[in-house]
Amino acid sequence: MKTLKTSQGLAFAAIIVLSLFTFTSCLTPAKIDRWTNRKYENSISNNAKKSDYLSINVPGASANDVVSTTEKRKMKILPLLFYWKWEYGTTSTLNKTIAASYFSSTLNRYAAKLKSKLNNQKVELTVEQVPTSFSVIDHGGLVFLLLAYVSWDDIYMNPSNQDMIITYKVYNDSLVTKTGTITVSDLNRPSRVKIFHSVKRTFSQYLDQYNEHLSTMSREAMDKLVNELSQPASSANVVSAASN
Repeated sequence: MKTLKTSQGLAFAAIIVLSLFTFTSCLTPAKIDRWTNRKYENSISNNAKKSDYLSINVPGASANDVVSTTEKRKMKILPLLFYWKWEYGTTSTLNKTIAASYFSSTLNRYAAKLKSKLNNQKVELTVEQVPTSFSVIDHGGLVFLLLAYVSWDDIYMNPSNQDMIITYKVYNDSLVTKTGTITVSDLNRPSRVKIFHSVKRTFSQYLDQYNEHLSTMSREAMDKLVNELSQPASSANVVSAASN
């Protein structure tokens, strides 16, 4: 009887180890970066947009062609006698120039409208913050039932909830005449791996959704910017701009 219990305990431990090893070996940081690189390998550009009336700065953008940097999340395990629960995953940070490129592309479509609001002045835009981070998370569990066991995994992509923040300065020659900050709420939401769907397929769909949301957020930012440029600068705004 003691031998049977010992064998069951060893089998249970082996199942746990095998379950964790299967996930950790399938979704390594290197594999996540490889999937991401295939999606954005031609999207990295460090050239800030400039014209006679417009310039865009992207502080914090990487100077190299690295698409993403992925690290392991700290593993959490709850080991009970007949029930184990765990959380494992990775966290990725995209090159900021990827998101900035979507904003720049949207800006091109607003160029004429933007220029008409400037009245021969210039505007300097700074992409202070854009959504760049997300995690791939696995919440798993296993229940041991004598000679059988039941296990499950809930795997999903989870965004880090980063709003788009654009600051601007309007210049008349070298004099700053107006400043402001445009904030657009992050539209990205978690995306779960559905039944019969692979993690790779869901991951690709999440990045497609991320791209669409960046475009939508960029349009909202530009609508807000055009609206603000249509309004006269307040006295407080002018004083603040002059002090900068």
